[in-house]
Amino acid sequence: MKIEYLRGLGDIRFLASSTRIISNNLMRDDRLDVRFNPASFTQDVQTVKYIIDHMKSIEIPSLIKAATELWFIPARLIMTTAKFIDNIIDTIQHDIVLYSAHVGVYDYIPIKRLLERGFKVVMGGPTTIYVDREVIRLRLNGLGCTWKMLDNLIIVSGYVDLSTDLYSIIKEWKDTTIESNDFSTIWDCVDDPFEKFFDITKRMTKDYKGSNFISDSILNVVVFRNFCSWGKCTFCHYPFITKNNYIKNTPPEKVAENILKTCSLYKTKNVFLSDGCFIFNKQVERVLQILKDNNIYTSILIRIPYLKNKKIIDKINKYINMVDVGIESFNDFTLDYIQKGYRQADIFEAFDNIKKYMNNDIRLNPYLIIDLPYQSREALIENYTSAMDLQDQMRCLGFEFKYTPNWLEITPDTQHDLIDNKFIKRNAEGKPQGRHQAFEFMEKIGLIKPEEYQYLAIPFQRYDAMGNVLESDIYQIPESYTDSFCSKYGVN
Repeated sequence: MKIEYLRGLGDIRFLASSTRIISNNLMRDDRLDVRFNPASFTQDVQTVKYIIDHMKSIEIPSLIKAATELWFIPARLIMTTAKFIDNIIDTIQHDIVLYSAHVGVYDYIPIKRLLERGFKVVMGGPTTIYVDREVIRLRLNGLGCTWKMLDNLIIVSGYVDLSTDLYSIIKEWKDTTIESNDFSTIWDCVDDPFEKFFDITKRMTKDYKGSNFISDSILNVVVFRNFCSWGKCTFCHYPFITKNNYIKNTPPEKVAENILKTCSLYKTKNVFLSDGCFIFNKQVERVLQILKDNNIYTSILIRIPYLKNKKIIDKINKYINMVDVGIESFNDFTLDYIQKGYRQADIFEAFDNIKKYMNNDIRLNPYLIIDLPYQSREALIENYTSAMDLQDQMRCLGFEFKYTPNWLEITPDTQHDLIDNKFIKRNAEGKPQGRHQAFEFMEKIGLIKPEEYQYLAIPFQRYDAMGNVLESDIYQIPESYTDSFCSKYGVN
């Protein structure tokens, strides 16, 4: 059976591990004649070049440029405009396309274009796990796919490992849920047919020196557990996915060996352990010690409550080089609204612990979400004042401390609890808020159409407790705060 594997159209640095597992499964099945299509890699490059070349041609607030998550824009843009999707589809040589869907609604437009062009599509990946199959079909139908077109689509939900029989799933041609897994097999996946394309990021850095759209290194992203110990935040996908422990039945030495081999494969020393919330135990610590012994730069994502524990900070000091932590807001009302599971006092207690016990050569990368709801403009300003005060304190202690601003985005498939209430209402009129400001920027440089981004994310308007319109954060916070955010990205 001849099939084409089209890597999920997402950031080059972040999808290596998941696409490598699928690729290893396909390469080991003699019943499949697979062409591994590299076009999404080269289109990542073309999209980034396009953005950089057009960025200076329009007037746009600097924080929008920074908070558009410049390192992730290429993936989103490719997915939301035929300008780049058709370039990719033109390179496909087989009638059946296996497509890994990684970022929800952004995957619908390329799948729509594949179906319109007459391809049979096997849709898998994380999107199919947290979005119901019927919802996916309804969304595609709403975008213009006829029900007859959708007969050429099968949706495969679940997790792929080396034991998954993809040949039989494709042969039967019906929607399927993968119900059994042997996750120990994923640590045998050390080859990658896309290997040579992972050097693209470094070449782009050289070509566009000084532009922080581009990282100077591939991140080897590794997941031990694909879930968060809290898992209730209303803006997050974790509440919708199955919890899996990928290392439970695997010796730590084998896990570490896989990480070291794939670091060598991708020519990187940077490893991001992207569990929803990192948890230390004896098995994990053995892996971390081996990585440390091999001079691997290791980053983790962790929740605020864990940083209130000195023992956790001691382990971070021993093994970790950079800590990502989702603060999101310093306002108690807002933290309760998005169900973060902690309050401002917990944030300050965690950072008091960091000040006392954490080595200041560990980089801190806290997240803030722009355009969350607030009771008033004063509360909004106070939130950013608290953020800047904490940044100043940590930098005075010698820490490299830089916020990552992210947009609030409300998609039609998840995050329903965030909208249609007193503080956030659906609204397609007026000034855009949240990620729609990034979409407006994309529209200005010719990469997306309004009818596409109105569908991809729900336009909304915020209101304060008195019912007054609350404009976007970027038009209200002091310019000095904006400069602090933008300095991380080199955006002027």
